[in-house]
Amino acid sequence: MEHPLITCHRCETPIPATAWNTPEPVACQTCANLAQVEVFPAVMRPLSIGSFGEPVPEGQASCFYHPQKKAEETCTQCGRFVCGLCDIEFSNTHVCPVCLSRSRFKGTFVELKTYQSRPDFIALLCAVLPILIFPFTLFTGPLALVLGIRALRTPALIFRRSKIPALLAILIAVLEILAWMGLIAVGMMGISEAIE
Repeated sequence: MEHPLITCHRCETPIPATAWNTPEPVACQTCANLAQVEVFPAVMRPLSIGSFGEPVPEGQASCFYHPQKKAEETCTQCGRFVCGLCDIEFSNTHVCPVCLSRSRFKGTFVELKTYQSRPDFIALLCAVLPILIFPFTLFTGPLALVLGIRALRTPALIFRRSKIPALLAILIAVLEILAWMGLIAVGMMGISEAIE
């Protein structure tokens, strides 16, 4: 079977099939741009003719979406009977088209996730932005510290990321906390001197 043409996004040079699904990014042979190609296993399989569904024999279940077609599978999400047209085999389960589209929004299938929040940048923003109005750092400093530590522990699902923003957020948060501790200590010393 001939493999589909996958090219480098910078120079349009074809990326060989040996560079697909590797654990680390591979350099392009022409421009040395790093790229990581993740190809679904279905790309490697030969195309097969799909089922158009059979008419419903007497006494058998019909498809929920096509009542004139025989049910071939049951949706594992909603339990509806589906015909060969509606059956979607996904992640070793059978789902109907409606449940598959709903799962994108509910996050039922991790394989469908197309975005990921950046907890490292959220922690960095939480540490840096309140510096403009310093009293807020009393609350956002510890919050940024917790978010920065959590960001270091959160795996990158979709893309690789650096640990620098999370470490920078932790450093700034610790400095803010130390500054507040120093201000409180100086204030307490001033109060004790005023009392004496």
